[in-house]
Amino acid sequence: MLRTGVDIVHVPRFARLMDNPAFLAKVFHPSEQKKHDAQHLAGLFAAKEAFFKAIDDGPRWLDIEIKKKATGRPMIVMTGALKDAITECDLSISHDHEYAIAHVVLVTR
Repeated sequence: MLRTGVDIVHVPRFARLMDNPAFLAKVFHPSEQKKHDAQHLAGLFAAKEAFFKAIDDGPRWLDIEIKKKATGRPMIVMTGALKDAITECDLSISHDHEYAIAHVVLVTR
């Protein structure tokens, strides 16, 4: 089944959340936090939100990790049951000043 999800994040609003270490640890893998920049992390947050909208399930933040392919294109790395349930996953993230947006397209079994 083809599934899609999209999310948009207001970067200044998201920047206020970055002062909360518990929030960052709950949502982002250490590798995702290496670039401690509001616009970057807002994009990753939008990607995760879009992913969970696509699978129509509540967020299990650390079950997915946003990485970059050798080309620089973002990708989602899944663990456990998610990896078994999803056969294809495509991700696009874009930033424009105060906004970050992400779109996910999935094919599920």
